[in-house]
Amino acid sequence: AYTVVSRGSQFGRSIRTEKWRYAEWGDRRHAELYDLQIDPRELYNLAGHSQYAHVVRMLGEKLAARTRFATAQAPGAE
Repeated sequence: AYTVVSRGSQFGRSIRTEKWRYAEWGDRRHAELYDLQIDPRELYNLAGHSQYAHVVRMLGEKLAARTRFATAQAPGAE
């Protein structure tokens, strides 16, 4: 699933798999990563932990690709 939300003037985008939810608030420096199988309430952000860097990289790339696709499909996009 791909989601776009706003908190005031700040936009966040996220992508979810069965195991993970990855979100970026502006860019990857403000990322969130949650393991939905062990933390379904999304209380523990794993994005800053080095052992999850590969997951952040993989999901960040998927999120960027999905964002490009959504932008290309937007009304008026050519």
